[in-house]
Amino acid sequence: MKLSAKNIITFAAAFGFTLCLAACGAKQGTEGADKKAMDFPKKPVTVVVPYGAGGGNDTVARMLASVSDQYLGQKLVVENQGGGNTIPGSASVAKADPDGYTILLNNNTSITAVTQVYEAGFDPREDLIPFATPGTYSNVICAGPAAPAKTAEEFIAYCKEHPGEVTISCAGYADATGLTVFRMMDAMGIECQVIPFTSGSEQISNLLGGHVMYSSVAGGNVVKHAQEGTVVPIIETCGIEDNSYKVPTLADLGYEEALTPICRMFYAPKGTPDEVLDILAAAFEKMFQDEEMQKMFGEIYEPLDHSSVDRKQLTEDHLNDYEDFGTIITELDLKSKV
Repeated sequence: MKLSAKNIITFAAAFGFTLCLAACGAKQGTEGADKKAMDFPKKPVTVVVPYGAGGGNDTVARMLASVSDQYLGQKLVVENQGGGNTIPGSASVAKADPDGYTILLNNNTSITAVTQVYEAGFDPREDLIPFATPGTYSNVICAGPAAPAKTAEEFIAYCKEHPGEVTISCAGYADATGLTVFRMMDAMGIECQVIPFTSGSEQISNLLGGHVMYSSVAGGNVVKHAQEGTVVPIIETCGIEDNSYKVPTLADLGYEEALTPICRMFYAPKGTPDEVLDILAAAFEKMFQDEEMQKMFGEIYEPLDHSSVDRKQLTEDHLNDYEDFGTIITELDLKSKV
C-alpha cells in the first residue's frame, strides 16, 4: 500500500507522540526511584552481626546504634545471628532486599576468607558492597588462668616442647581470630588444639573458666580483664606497633609473614542504590567523627583514626583481601584442617 503525504505526516506525529510518552514514563520512573532513595530512611535500619552478643562486632554495632538517630534520622537496630562461622548471618544480608534497610557488620577476614573455606551460598565479591569501616584494630593472643606460659617467648617454647597439648580458642576457624592462629602456628612451627566458639564473649568466659589455655581475640574484648590481671595479653597479631597492651607483635618476634591486619566493615546487599549508600556513608562518617564515639572507641582500644567511607577504596581492598586470603588458605591447606 502506498502511503499518501497526509498519512505519512499523521503516522510520524503519532510515532513521535508515542516516543514522547515513553520518554516521559522513563523519566518519571527514574525520578520515582530517585525520590524513593532520597526519602531513605523511613524506618529503622537493621544491622546484622553474625556473632553472638557481647563480642567485638556486637559491641561496636551497639555503640554506633546509640547515636545513629542523630545522624541517620533513624535508629540502627542490632540483630545477632551467631554461629555457622558467620555464614548464615552474612548470607541473610547478601540475599536481603537491596533497599538499605538491612546491612551487615563483619570482619574483612570473615567475609573474604570464611566464604572460601566453607560453602556459603553467596559470593562476597559479587553480592556485598562495603561502604564504611571504623578502621583496623588489634588482635591479641591472651593467656588465661590455665595457661602454662605467660609471656610470648615462654609460650613459643612451651608449644614446641609440648606439641598438640596447648589449647587456644577463636571465634571460628577462618574468622579473623582463627586465621591468625593458623598463620601464627605455621610461621612458628608449633601445633595447638584450635577450639572455635561463636563470639568473643564466649571465648573469654571459657578462658577465664580454665576450659582453654589461650585465646585469640580482639584487643577490645579483654580490656577489663587485662586491667584486673585475670587475662594476660602476650602477642599482638596484626602488626599494630603502638598497641595499647604494649606487647610484642608477631613481627617483633621474627614472624612478620604471619601478620594478619584486620578491620570491621559495614556491607550492603548488591543492588542497593548509590543514593542510599551515599546517605548511609554520610551518616556513618558523622558517627565516626562524634566526640562521644571517639571516646568510647578509644576505651576499647580501637581508635577511629583510620575510619573510612571511601566506597571505591573499600571495594578495592575487599577484592584484594579475597585474593590474598585465598592464597593463604591454599598455602595452609586450611580446608583440610576444619
